[in-house]
Amino acid sequence: MLNIDLGARNITEVRKLIKDNSGVALYRDGFRVQPFGEVDFDWLGFDLRRVNNPTMRFSNNQVAGFVYISADGNPGLRDRSHREGLIDSPEYEDLKGVLTQAVSRLETWRYGLRRPKRENRESDPITVDIPSGAGSDRHGLFQNFTLSPVRDVVNSKYPDDIELSRALEEAQETIDESVDKVQEVLSQFSRLATLGALVDVVLHDGRTALTRIAYVLRRLNKLAGRKRDEDEQLASALAKMHVDLTAQEQALDRLFTRVEPLSGRRRGRPRALSLQAAIDEAVAVHEGTLEKHGIAVTVSGEDVTVTADPGDISQVVHNLVGNSIYWLSTLPEGKERAILIETRRTPEDEVDIDVSDSGPGVREEIQEMIFDTYFSDKEDGIGLGLSIAGSVVKDFYDGDLSLVTPGPLAGATFRARLRRRVG
Repeated sequence: MLNIDLGARNITEVRKLIKDNSGVALYRDGFRVQPFGEVDFDWLGFDLRRVNNPTMRFSNNQVAGFVYISADGNPGLRDRSHREGLIDSPEYEDLKGVLTQAVSRLETWRYGLRRPKRENRESDPITVDIPSGAGSDRHGLFQNFTLSPVRDVVNSKYPDDIELSRALEEAQETIDESVDKVQEVLSQFSRLATLGALVDVVLHDGRTALTRIAYVLRRLNKLAGRKRDEDEQLASALAKMHVDLTAQEQALDRLFTRVEPLSGRRRGRPRALSLQAAIDEAVAVHEGTLEKHGIAVTVSGEDVTVTADPGDISQVVHNLVGNSIYWLSTLPEGKERAILIETRRTPEDEVDIDVSDSGPGVREEIQEMIFDTYFSDKEDGIGLGLSIAGSVVKDFYDGDLSLVTPGPLAGATFRARLRRRVG
């Protein structure tokens, strides 16, 4: 039966409470039914969400939650035949979705508390806060690139195994060097003026570093295999470390893939083009998803001629429309699902692209945060869509990306204003 003292009186006791009860436990009629097996089993996938966005998300060991249900009140939540967890069912998925949404709100609240307060914040869409030092001194995306847990096991159980210690030290040194290189090129991301040239550097040097990390991970996997017969605990620690580091390496690779369209080598020569024609092509990429969710898209306004790379317009519209699709998909069945894209030339001879939707809109308490790199109010969001769109508008067209309230539709309205190459 559940009997936990929640009367923590200070930060130290709160941390101990979370550590001793990490994860979200589901109790039915007073008995724990989820997670099954190990108490700290990550049945809601918090660690995977954190890999995708470590700046925003909690890991499983940073959350202590307790959910209470009853068999009579929740007949759709049923045990598996061997009583290890619950049967995958629509009701079970709904439950996980509700819990993830609740934790997502906590993550947003925490982000707002920790976010630096700055006067006259500019929409500088891509900034990366790079810490000094390595291993445990890192934070965010890089904090799990450390072999410290495995090293602790080795030092306590195999203090005289020089070969094993040397292998771990060499692996850590290689990972540290590679991560430092990735950090270095990412730090340039916020300083270099030409985004296309910067992305070339990030993709080349960053992926070179990832190749070295992948090599080290393969060596670790082999080392785990050799130690499996000798020491199951060490082999298990090595295998878990291999999984964790591989997930981090894959997260970085996904990040590079997201910014690859901005590569200088891939940008075409700017040319005169119909803005609405370029928008139509960008929207067409989402045709299947729009149809799936029953979303109607309307492109209206003045068909302005601009001098631009079609890929730039596509990148901006792709991210804004993708954002609208996500939030419209969360609306209940029967609600209007519409996107309106309007183009116009302003009296100051600037060009506006407004993307509006009939979704839930942007909550007032997060409106100042949405352009922060890595901030996302989506359950599994990475927080780069608005950043990338804003980078294109600012760096190539001397413009800005902003939230407009109120807009023509009931949800969110974003305005990309272009000031250069619009004659």
